[in-house]
Amino acid sequence: MKYAAGVPEKYFQEFRRSFQGLNESGFTNLMIENQRFRIPAGLERIQVPTLIVCGQNEYAAMQQSARDLAGALPNARAYTIHHPGRLSLAEEHNWNMTAPDLFTAMLRAWLNGQPLPGELQPITY
Repeated sequence: MKYAAGVPEKYFQEFRRSFQGLNESGFTNLMIENQRFRIPAGLERIQVPTLIVCGQNEYAAMQQSARDLAGALPNARAYTIHHPGRLSLAEEHNWNMTAPDLFTAMLRAWLNGQPLPGELQPITY
């Protein structure tokens, strides 16, 4: 799990404890609901500024989901993250743990109305 999920060593014990807290039924329901998700009706009425971020090497379905969400939310901005260096798909997917400084800089910039880090590139939708 450690390598497949791309969890850095310093977060792994906490990740493991959380994951072990899931029983088989909980894990199954998590996976089913993940695959069943569709954009809910009425989302176009949400006016909250929304930041949508997807890894540049994520699966096409993830990238399309980012576009779909950005298209449905009137105040959304969507970006792909271009990590310096080479990350596995799992590391890219969990980039808040593998690149916490960049993740934090992105959040601070977004919340303070500042320009986002250069590693984020706008997604067209």
